[in-house]
Amino acid sequence: MAQKERYETPYVGVFKELGAAREALGAAVADAMKGNTNLVSPSWELPILPAFKALHIQRIDPAPDGLYDLPGGGGGKQGIKMSFLNALKAARGVQIVETYRSDDRSEDCYWQFTCVVAVPDLAGGTIRIEKSRVLDLRKGSPEAAKAAGQKNSQAALDQARTTGPQVCESKAQNRAVREALVIDAGMAPSAYNRPWIVVKLVPCIEPSMMSQ
Repeated sequence: MAQKERYETPYVGVFKELGAAREALGAAVADAMKGNTNLVSPSWELPILPAFKALHIQRIDPAPDGLYDLPGGGGGKQGIKMSFLNALKAARGVQIVETYRSDDRSEDCYWQFTCVVAVPDLAGGTIRIEKSRVLDLRKGSPEAAKAAGQKNSQAALDQARTTGPQVCESKAQNRAVREALVIDAGMAPSAYNRPWIVVKLVPCIEPSMMSQ
């Protein structure tokens, strides 16, 4: 079988001048709008290029094993594994500020965790995003029934309850990171397998050409 030709993304690079940065970002946006790539960027426009900053457009090709099956079939969509989300997270500069338990702890087998992340914008600032996730493994809940499985195994449910806090914390972080990257919980494999284009500002020794 002939190897599939690699899709070219000539706008990838580091751009120190506003005009070149705008042109490259415009080309990346146009490519994404045509359905050729997945664009991970806080904005599709670049009004200014802050002093001592350059625009970095990076390409990350999809991991071959980066998807997992969603419960109930997912309607033709699959979830993106945290390993690939972490690669995008690092490239985009997303930082987890804190993750904490946010329920009142009055109920056994019930947890809510909140994750706060910081993600850089294209104006030299930072966007703060806060997302929460609940895990309810109390008797009779849908999540408890799922954990017990088709055999209604008490042992399986007890095991799920043992790791409940860690699982809930991880899911809260996953939700916050996906929100920061503007990625849905599930996507079609054909969409996932497009090149991923990640946009952010990076330090630049030379002053950037700024314009309003």
